Amino acid sequence: MTCIARGNPQPKVTWTFTSAAGQQPLERFAQQTIPLAAPHRYKSVLRLSKVWLNDSGIYQCNIDNGLEQDQVDFNLTINCVPDPPDVISYGGCYTVTLSILKPNGTGGLPIRKYSIMFNDSIEFVNASSSRDDVNYTIYHLTPLTQYNYSVKAFNDMAESLPYMNSTSAIGIPGQIIGHHVQLVECNEVQFNFTPGGSLADDYNITYFSTREPSKYRVVSGNSVTLDNLAEVQTTQLRLEPGMFVAVVIHTVLLLKH
Repeated sequence: MTCIARGNPQPKVTWTFTSAAGQQPLERFAQQTIPLAAPHRYKSVLRLSKVWLNDSGIYQCNIDNGLEQDQVDFNLTINCVPDPPDVISYGGCYTVTLSILKPNGTGGLPIRKYSIMFNDSIEFVNASSSRDDVNYTIYHLTPLTQYNYSVKAFNDMAESLPYMNSTSAIGIPGQIIGHHVQLVECNEVQFNFTPGGSLADDYNITYFSTREPSKYRVVSGNSVTLDNLAEVQTTQLRLEPGMFVAVVIHTVLLLKH
């Protein structure tokens, strides 16, 4: 910022800076006043470097030669790249919802939109003028599969660095989306299943045959070994995930001596 002063006697030039927080010191910025070739003319320069958003405000060049005073104002607004947004993900039934939170640092400009990179595809959603968050839902996902995503914020100047994370969807509660039965040894069978919900859920398993009364146990995880089975050809396995609807699976077991 430059101001030209004319006066005799030589005027004294001082610079002041007032931000939104009040008057601020200027020690970290370079100031220089030099005479010009024209008589009684002087040039004063204030040079700002490595500026930040809080350097926005009014810079004032004040001139005083003891006989008269004058001043000129420079209204400076500094904008920059916004910070990355914060994102909270929620896994639903074959879906994931991303709750995108407006970044704390907006670069001095309104956030206009967000870009969402999910499973190698990109979408843009507009930012809300009335809320600090935007929700975006992705559908038709495979349960218990990890998906990487990244989200960027855009203001009128540029885009932010990406927020990157991973998330997964769940299946319908109470659904078994896959199972496999393996004969381990005589009268012992391992039953593996893929639940639609979380692997941390407890499952109630009931197994019975035509020759034995039903047996019951609680399973944590996604595998259970059934031993001491009678010599039968058909065993019915019923899984009940917690409080949800039971899922019935009929499995043929060929047990050997």
